[in-house]
Amino acid sequence: MLPQTTSSDETDDTNNTKNIDFALQNGKFNLNTALFCAGLAFDSYVEPPQDSSRWERGSKGMNVAFVSSKYTRNLYRGMVEVTPIEATDLPEEDSSIESVATGNGVDVCIMCAVVEGKLWEDDIKMLDTDSNHNGIFSLSGAAHVGRSRTAWANINEQKSKASKTKKNGDGLALPYHISKSFLKSGKSIWTDDERPYYMYVQDPSNVRLVFTLFDDDVVGAGSVISSTSISLQELIPKVNSKDDIIDKIKNDIVTKMAMGRAVGYNTTVGEDIQKLV
Repeated sequence: MLPQTTSSDETDDTNNTKNIDFALQNGKFNLNTALFCAGLAFDSYVEPPQDSSRWERGSKGMNVAFVSSKYTRNLYRGMVEVTPIEATDLPEEDSSIESVATGNGVDVCIMCAVVEGKLWEDDIKMLDTDSNHNGIFSLSGAAHVGRSRTAWANINEQKSKASKTKKNGDGLALPYHISKSFLKSGKSIWTDDERPYYMYVQDPSNVRLVFTLFDDDVVGAGSVISSTSISLQELIPKVNSKDDIIDKIKNDIVTKMAMGRAVGYNTTVGEDIQKLV
């Protein structure tokens, strides 16, 4: 936007004259650039859903939403999908105030961070040498951190099932807690319809995943229950070979095309080819 200007015939204010000179020195107004910037401004108001894979959530509170899929592909080579299922051998709640608020048990959420690249080499060394680390909270930083919904200790299996049909709900059953009993440890359960969360990765063959079980307190900041880390290559050995992954995608596409010729063309085949390219 150009600064507001006033003709020297209307006022002798020297500040307005300077504004005119400033506008002239910076060139002419470019309509195409203005329209492009306007489009970006409108996109900034289009916020993806909270559980969308377009979010990149940093460990220091910086949240970035990728609106353009093409731009995202230029930055990252893949995505890690994390779906929580169950957390076992959980301790009892150590805060009496929190027990009154959310029940007698820890309120568990599963957090995961992606650590990769030379920038985080010190963090990786810390994870390998310090057995008492606090996982994500011991990192100097991470480009992307994901977290599950919290399994509150005052939600049991019956309440979880009832929440799925609640009028003002999202149609998903709440995660629930099973209290510790004789010879049985406490556990948190995420139901089959639990939505995954996603994290972007630049080099899948050189990614360390850091998992932290976190007690998500209502009163206070919460605390770490336990943490661990593992390389993505250990979980998915084929990420170390780009050719293997591409060959698999190609074989899947060829199989779909063959099936399409047998029963009629399937439009998803064309979409898969575009994604591969």
